[in-house]
Amino acid sequence: MLHYLLQLGEQCTIKSTGESGTCKVYSDCPGIEEQGRLNIAITLCGFYQLIVPVVCCKNKIDTSGPNDLTIGEIGDITFPTDDTEAPLTFRGGPRKSELKCFEYTRAVTDVVHAIPLVANIEPISINVTRCEYNSVALIVGGTPAAAGEFPGQPRWVRLGALDMERDEESGRAQYDIDRIIVHPEYKFPVKYNDIALISTTTQIQFSKYIRPACLYTKSTFPQKFALATGWGQTDYSAPNSDKLLKVQLNIYDNSVCAKAYQKEINANQHISKGIVGSMLCAGELEGGRDTCLGDSGGPLFITEEENMCKFYIIGITSFGKLCAQENVPALYTRVSEYVQWIENTI
Repeated sequence: MLHYLLQLGEQCTIKSTGESGTCKVYSDCPGIEEQGRLNIAITLCGFYQLIVPVVCCKNKIDTSGPNDLTIGEIGDITFPTDDTEAPLTFRGGPRKSELKCFEYTRAVTDVVHAIPLVANIEPISINVTRCEYNSVALIVGGTPAAAGEFPGQPRWVRLGALDMERDEESGRAQYDIDRIIVHPEYKFPVKYNDIALISTTTQIQFSKYIRPACLYTKSTFPQKFALATGWGQTDYSAPNSDKLLKVQLNIYDNSVCAKAYQKEINANQHISKGIVGSMLCAGELEGGRDTCLGDSGGPLFITEEENMCKFYIIGITSFGKLCAQENVPALYTRVSEYVQWIENTI
């Protein structure tokens, strides 16, 4: 089902050049990314199943021309949202992460407003207040899991779960892991480039309980706090939590963590280069709120004021010292530094 304008496979005209084309799903148009790089505006046909952008794809890709291309600044690309709303404009062109975020945003918005995402499927309605967070204090710090805590590699991913003790939890789904892709420059036990990707054997099905999050691509943040979730310890000596917990943490300049970890840096304990730009410093300087053992690999994220159901992953829980101590924030992998690697890998 196409939201508006032209259908898949219909002939179209690229407005900026007058060339003829065919309406195709963005990922099926081989020349569309180069179109953006060459500052050629992209003509949108519509949306397949309300969320997947369909573009006017040039019928014949011209591969002739000079070998050396001078690539100018990529222009704005405008996507109309519906017949009454102002268009959405992405500055700098459609990198994969931004395009996917746009798709996911439409999906979340459609769900919130009870619009069916697929034809003949009953609309799903979500009360936006469900996306707000209660003030649950985690006493948790992000140090690596102890030896033997997770014997062997994980074999599956469980999504939509809030309580591990409830076997019949509504909305829960489990997927087998196909492979784990570790960043090529990660060298255990050194703490730099602490990030990996997980591929599942089957495609994940989204629902009102399972929704995707966007990758945050900017180096700065619109707010000074973020949310973390995890199944880790609620105290340094306590067992892991059976319930998914959440906590609000302050985002600090990396210099705060550099001061807190100066002893470890001087002692060459796995962070000999210091606190670098690919790390993110967050926690609570007064103590009492943090991430801890068992939370490593979990998300640090922010939301939009306009849409509390839209999440941006800004960090991944990496390491710290003792959990929730005063003046000792934890360190997170800064996602924006790895977006290019993620896009190239997937």
